[in-house]
Amino acid sequence: MGNLATSQQVRHWIDSPHMKEKISSALGGYMSGDMFVAQVALAVQEPSVAKCSPTSVFNAMLEVATMGLLPGKQHSHVALIPRKGALTVMPQWQGLKHLMERQQHVRSVRAHLVHEVDEFVVEEGCVIKHQYDPFDESRVFQHWSKGDCGLRGGYARIEYTDGTVEYHFVTSAKVKANADCAQTQSNWKKWFPEYCQKTVLRDCYARRAIRLDPETEGRLGVAVRAIDEAEQNDADRGGYAVKPGERKLPKGQDTLAEVLAARPEPSSDDSDVSAEEDSIDVEVDLFE
Repeated sequence: MGNLATSQQVRHWIDSPHMKEKISSALGGYMSGDMFVAQVALAVQEPSVAKCSPTSVFNAMLEVATMGLLPGKQHSHVALIPRKGALTVMPQWQGLKHLMERQQHVRSVRAHLVHEVDEFVVEEGCVIKHQYDPFDESRVFQHWSKGDCGLRGGYARIEYTDGTVEYHFVTSAKVKANADCAQTQSNWKKWFPEYCQKTVLRDCYARRAIRLDPETEGRLGVAVRAIDEAEQNDADRGGYAVKPGERKLPKGQDTLAEVLAARPEPSSDDSDVSAEEDSIDVEVDLFE
């Protein structure tokens, strides 16, 4: 056994009744154990995975099973990342989406990003219009270090089987604060749109914006902790899109400040003006 390659050892491992029982326990009936084992056998054939220590591969696969996800590039549920000879697990946005959509009462969950050039209309918390030219070369989402990232924000569209549709909105500042938590920005720079989508879905879970059954909530919790561990996220590093001293007022607050500054000082004759007449209607940008 000690001289066998990692992939051969893993295949021997998954054929063991004891390990099959452990996998079955981790899956908890969430999916077929045979299907999971078959996907493990394919995943360990990847050269980068096969170079990792067998123990780390075993533990990684059990972690994936506990999340209720599948290994393998064909699913994109998780990224299997070798680090100093050990295999680590990084859940992807597709994995978070898969878990949310596994619930019987959820029809679909889709994460959308809103660019500065998009036509975007929201009424009473519902997206009425999100229109853009997919061939517009100026519609590029890029990391903040490369200049204007183009991101206004993102939102999740949650459709339930009873026909109900709900939305959850995430500002660009919130996405940036999440990104700042990571020890390095290398992954954010390389896969910026994908990481923004993952942040939208993660925030959807964190804010309890989607109705979750207890089992799915637990599996999502495992996935989120795995993301934090893989990225070495630290909440104390989280920041804002710009330094606090440089932050601009949101458009609605900025407009209100200008209107108030332009108003004349009230005189004694104005004391009987009602609160309703004295109010100011200001439209606030959802993503500012």
